[in-house]
Amino acid sequence: MEQFIAPFLDDNYLIKAKLVNINSDELHHLAKIPSLPRNHKIEDFDELISTYPTGSSRFPHKSNCVRTILALEMPDATRIPRPISHCFGPTITLEIKPKQGFFQTHPGVDVPFCNNCILQIEKWKSANFSSMYDYCPLALYSGERSKMEFALASLIYDPHRNLRIFVDGNSIHDDSDSPTNFDEKVLSELIFPGTPNANIQIFIKIITCILAGVTDDQTTQFSLQQSSVLFDLLKAQKIDNIGIVHAYELYQSLPQNIQRELQKKSNLLGRGLGFLSKIDARSLVERYLLAATMKDCSLMISIRLVDKIGENIVRTFGGGSGFVRVRALDGQSLYFAFSVRIVDLDPKTGKNLESAYARFMAGIALIKSHPNVHRPCITY
Repeated sequence: MEQFIAPFLDDNYLIKAKLVNINSDELHHLAKIPSLPRNHKIEDFDELISTYPTGSSRFPHKSNCVRTILALEMPDATRIPRPISHCFGPTITLEIKPKQGFFQTHPGVDVPFCNNCILQIEKWKSANFSSMYDYCPLALYSGERSKMEFALASLIYDPHRNLRIFVDGNSIHDDSDSPTNFDEKVLSELIFPGTPNANIQIFIKIITCILAGVTDDQTTQFSLQQSSVLFDLLKAQKIDNIGIVHAYELYQSLPQNIQRELQKKSNLLGRGLGFLSKIDARSLVERYLLAATMKDCSLMISIRLVDKIGENIVRTFGGGSGFVRVRALDGQSLYFAFSVRIVDLDPKTGKNLESAYARFMAGIALIKSHPNVHRPCITY
């Protein structure tokens, strides 16, 4: 996807993957790891081979003669990629799916909810979630400090599979933690161990500043900066100028052989970016699908405390790295180095469009039959 994504997003946000050969036997044993308990420690590879049953592998042994497999090797996005002087404490990483950041109108649809909230309401009512969360991406992308902080706090309280928090690469909070058991004090101690002048509210302020491209939370000119990752992502998402309903209608109007081509993840590889300047049905659907990739991506935001004397060093970072200053609970300044990466840029296909459209229309029907089902995203 690099040739299609890079023109729209700052290259510094993108993770550089490389193809590697891996022995199929080794891959078989490595594929046992996803079935192990979260954050389970394995001392060495021999333990993985001897202790855990072969049936637990997500990559079972095949009877054919395959000896090596091509795999993508990617850097660990829960680490700040460059060594930084004057750092101390753990590396804290927030993984978030910010979703579509702008309100879109659709033919025949007149409800005051954004695309994400319509789909989340459908999931909630389909019993995928026990409750509807208060997160709305329109608030996160708004550039208004209070709205952004509320959006992040809502998602931390009830992640709905769209947020995880890591400390030194180990997951400490995700959607497996029930909102009814949410303990802000415990989470604060996990994120900032031994740091009494910082808590989850300080963490939210830090992430809000990073997302908005603001380097100091005490600024009186808080807004979404053009250099910020959210501004970049929002601009990229807006290459979709038709929306899910019209995209589906155009998709259904295409001949079956073209629909089958659009169902392949490799569809765009032979097409290039020429479709962006065309207005035929196929090109408009492809534009929608490319934007959908950037609407469903994840951000990995890693932070680490630095001494004030390290400020000039961190300031030299560019693109997806830098530093931010926030006021701690005791009124003193805290400085954090940060790194932002955009991940999960998986190509979307016609099948994704079919599935999303069905859920979207089911969500619309639910909202129309229960107009007060949730607080609206906008007011007319």
